[in-house]
Amino acid sequence: MRGYYGTLNHNAKAVYQGYFGWWDGVPATFNAHPLEAKASRFIKAVGGEEAAIVIGQEAFEEGDYRWAAEVLNYAVFANPQNQVARDWLAASYEQMGFQAESGAWRDFYLTGAQELRNGLADAGAVRTRSREFVEGVPTIELFNALAVRYAPEKLSREPFELNFQFTDIEEEFVIDVGNATAFPRPGVQSDDAVATLTLSRDAFNDLILQTRSFREIAAAGEASIEGDPTALLAWFSALETPDFWFNVVEP
Repeated sequence: MRGYYGTLNHNAKAVYQGYFGWWDGVPATFNAHPLEAKASRFIKAVGGEEAAIVIGQEAFEEGDYRWAAEVLNYAVFANPQNQVARDWLAASYEQMGFQAESGAWRDFYLTGAQELRNGLADAGAVRTRSREFVEGVPTIELFNALAVRYAPEKLSREPFELNFQFTDIEEEFVIDVGNATAFPRPGVQSDDAVATLTLSRDAFNDLILQTRSFREIAAAGEASIEGDPTALLAWFSALETPDFWFNVVEP
């Protein structure tokens, strides 16, 4: 049995973390500085960026690619514009990728090297366009996913509650749209809701996938809203679509 995907190194840590949590028990790591703050301190401690790069180069030449990567990673996080540090770090990742038996390890290392050399492969938002995927997600999990995207600072009015009634699957929900969260509660309706939206789950999928607007769905007789229709717009307007691509190998 070989570690072509999972590895003993990672799986042993996962078992430990599953039972004991993320902390390794060393007090120094309990509330350590985040990487960006730690990087500048590390570079200062070793005598500057050039000194750190020399240490990384020496480790690379000795075949100690893991130490080379750790030192050079501090240099890149302290100054992402340092092309020499980026190139040596990419070379270190590349060597570790070549030596990795696990496909997952290899992919992470080689992708890191590629991003250091060429930047992110793409930019902007990537939206889920698979209707089959959205249809397969239970309604409560779909609302939970929307709750993750809720940006309360974008809410244009005081907090409120929204009732949802799905006619085809016979499910009811309340969304507590608040100052910090938009929390879904299944199986109930609120007497204090500012609006009650009645529609099919299929029509709601269209809203999520942005294939039809609520105006179009209502005009087709597939949805109705009782109460303040602007509340629905306020909730939707406070949902962010985060960028799919984000920095990993640099700040």
